[in-house]
Amino acid sequence: MSVFVRDEMIWWFTQQHRSVLGEQQLREKVQHNSDLIIKKTASLAQPGTGTLPANQTVIDLISKASNPVNLAQLDHLWMPYL
Repeated sequence: MSVFVRDEMIWWFTQQHRSVLGEQQLREKVQHNSDLIIKKTASLAQPGTGTLPANQTVIDLISKASNPVNLAQLDHLWMPYL
């Protein structure tokens, strides 16, 4: 995963017309971002409390994502993708 994160960070810095970070800084940023991705993935993979159906977590996440209040907070540039 670190290879993909590294490529994305280099691409992002290039698109922002910024100079690429030094080798050590880039490694630290890639490691930090990879750790954040792993933590987020692990938190989403936690089973629900009690006896919930297997797909209940997915249903809960979809309901949060399609909540009109959350959709109203999106940037206008995301609307064509919805």
